[in-house]
Amino acid sequence: MAATKERFFKQQGRPPARKAEEPPHAAYAIMATEVRQRDAKTAKLRALRLEREASSPPVSEAVAAKPKRKPAVRRSRFQ
Repeated sequence: MAATKERFFKQQGRPPARKAEEPPHAAYAIMATEVRQRDAKTAKLRALRLEREASSPPVSEAVAAKPKRKPAVRRSRFQ
């Protein structure tokens, strides 16, 4: 066996800067997946809601608003 640099010195798997970047990239990948899933769910629910609104008859009668109550009269203890 010949004496080579690779034989006597171990090669580092990754440079430290690259190793430090990996956790944020993993977190960003997870967040991006969650965003895609949330957007897909929102689009699906929106389509179902629009379909339901289109198939239901329109509401012709408006609900009458309740009349406002008069504010309570404040009375002092000593009249």
